[in-house]
Amino acid sequence: MTEALNANIEKIVTAAVQKYLGTSAPLPPSSRLLEDLGIDSLGFVSIIMELTDQLRLDLMAVDVNLSEIETLRDVVSVVTALVKAVRA
Repeated sequence: MTEALNANIEKIVTAAVQKYLGTSAPLPPSSRLLEDLGIDSLGFVSIIMELTDQLRLDLMAVDVNLSEIETLRDVVSVVTALVKAVRA
């Protein structure tokens, strides 16, 4: 996986979270979903579903423990794993 693709995925994920939050403010990758951004589990699932639709990904393609996802960086990692699974 190239760094360019990883950077693109980070931009796509960040844009989806910004859209969900209704903001264009920069979001550091270390932002915690619940504590810093106020995104609860339902909001997280909504964001992931939008991303899987937008990127045409199969959420079931990788084994993900959603309870371990705490930061924006974690969301980027999940989406990156899904992209890798689709391209494999």
